[in-house]
Amino acid sequence: MKERRYKLFLIIILTFSVLFVYIFLHVESERLAYKTSELKKSLEKEKNINGQLHISLSRLSSPERLDKIAKNMKFRSPSKMQIIEILIKNEDNK
Repeated sequence: MKERRYKLFLIIILTFSVLFVYIFLHVESERLAYKTSELKKSLEKEKNINGQLHISLSRLSSPERLDKIAKNMKFRSPSKMQIIEILIKNEDNK
């Protein structure tokens, strides 16, 4: 009789242990799914900001804009005498 109770007790303990592990893993899976969703939203937001920054960079570094600023600052193009051409010898083409 004691042996039967002992086996029943072990089966109950084992069942609750398996159930506990299953519930823990399910809760952890849901938590990670929520965190993944939040990270995806954050990534999308950062991609949008990155795209806006690329647009701003293109606009700010456009030749037309830089030329306009240079003219406002009274810059002028260099004369032919002020230009020095530098030739760089490529090591692969010896």
